[in-house]
Amino acid sequence: MTISTSSKSKKIYNLIIKEIVTGKIFPGQKLTERELIEKYGMSKTPIREALNKLEENGIVTYELNKGFSVVRISHGDVEEIYELREVLEGLAAKKVVEKLELAITQDKNIIENFRLSEECLKNNDIQKYSILDMEFHHLLADMSGNCRLKSMLDKLYYQAKLLLSTSLYLPGRDISISFHEHEDIVKTISNKDIVNAERKARAHVKNVKTAVLNWIDKKNYYDYV
Repeated sequence: MTISTSSKSKKIYNLIIKEIVTGKIFPGQKLTERELIEKYGMSKTPIREALNKLEENGIVTYELNKGFSVVRISHGDVEEIYELREVLEGLAAKKVVEKLELAITQDKNIIENFRLSEECLKNNDIQKYSILDMEFHHLLADMSGNCRLKSMLDKLYYQAKLLLSTSLYLPGRDISISFHEHEDIVKTISNKDIVNAERKARAHVKNVKTAVLNWIDKKNYYDYV
């Protein structure tokens, strides 16, 4: 069976994102088409399509005569990314209350996310929990029923991941704190409490933003990538 160019470019896009998130590709690193062709065993067309999509989503940048490179996130970028996430995630939680017909506590994806998250909490498995953490936010965005909202949040999630693979290692942000904040969000949604659902979701993002900015202010991030 022949795989379409769009399927190949999507696969490459996801592979590059994964390597950025896991720190195998770092901020500021150049991404040349020739090296990516050799690395992924793909032709030029899907490689270029993937790079163009990454540029569109703010993950890489392109400069004439220099080519593509992974963006470097500044203090100001962090402010902007998390300010937008705060507003959009609050809106997502609000829309879930308005649109969700089945109780969120009965949603099979939420149930599974919390089951696995509790296992991570018991085992202090930060890396696995960080994936479930992002999944939780993706689920709420999906449940909001707003495709544009979800698309905007997806871009912001990946841009935030350019800074660090997970905020759960930062002072004041561990699995327990994150998990209980997720519980609070789900509880308010389950209670059909629109005001507090939005407030809890916004507070959750704001708490992460505070921890990230405090870390940046105390350490030079680019000494660690």
